[in-house]
Amino acid sequence: MQTPRLQEEGIILILAASVMLAGCTPEKYSGGTGGRYDPYQIATVDDLLAMTAQTNDYGAHFVLTADIDLNPNLPGRVVFTSSIIARDINNSGSDFDGVAFSGVFDGAGHKITNLTINAYGSGSDYLGLFGYIAGGKVKNLVLENVRIRGGAGSFYIGGLAGCSNRGKITKCTSTGTVASGKNSDSIGGLVGDNFYGSIIDSASMCDVLSGSYSSNLGGLVGGNIGIINKCRSAGNVTGGNTSMWLGGLAGSNSGAIRDCSSTGTVTGGAYSYNLGGLVGDSSNGTVINCHSTTIVEAKIADIRCLIVARK
Repeated sequence: MQTPRLQEEGIILILAASVMLAGCTPEKYSGGTGGRYDPYQIATVDDLLAMTAQTNDYGAHFVLTADIDLNPNLPGRVVFTSSIIARDINNSGSDFDGVAFSGVFDGAGHKITNLTINAYGSGSDYLGLFGYIAGGKVKNLVLENVRIRGGAGSFYIGGLAGCSNRGKITKCTSTGTVASGKNSDSIGGLVGDNFYGSIIDSASMCDVLSGSYSSNLGGLVGGNIGIINKCRSAGNVTGGNTSMWLGGLAGSNSGAIRDCSSTGTVTGGAYSYNLGGLVGDSSNGTVINCHSTTIVEAKIADIRCLIVARK
């Protein structure tokens, strides 16, 4: 039987070893523990890419502490073929197959520039910096010069997020181009589909383009079944032949849009319909105190232009 002194010395040695091992454990990111008051710090490209693999952290808190340039022409950079965070891992169907982001990402006013995604083949869904947000929050983030392209039959593509399911996006902006091939749906400059989420005090200057037989194309959001408040869009929205639900701000709206504006142009190909300066179709939603100077152009189209929204 050990004496009390030997037992005490053993405990001390175990504690000392534990401290040494803890001190040798490498940090996942540039700092932080992922808590509300000590968020993980994203300061480099490596930190951002580490989030791709650390799916167990998707419910944690993150803060961007520096501007990050993802230019694929720089050494070590790549053209991505999927979203960086919360990517869809199976494109065989339109359902999201992966781990959704449910945490908090605070851009703290910093920029992520030159995000380039080229999904190449058809049926590439949930493309953006975030593929799928489920109840998570993204705020104070600037996305500059995004270049995102999905193939034919792609769903849910946006500069910031492919889909925001009950998420909250606040004070975020995007510039660049978001595009897809024919038979695509829910393509937006900032968010592809806002499903019972909120987008507040945000903007997009992205051009949005899609091929023929595509639907729900919007300068800010492709489809909205949530709340959009105090937002604006200034990009051009272009759909191919027989495209429908194209809008300067949102392609379709079954939610509530308030105090928003849009500029730019909305263009549909032959036999396109439900084109709007602000919203392509809002027959099941509300639009309050909004305005648009968007120019609407189409060939043999049914143009329904919401230049001054209902109060």
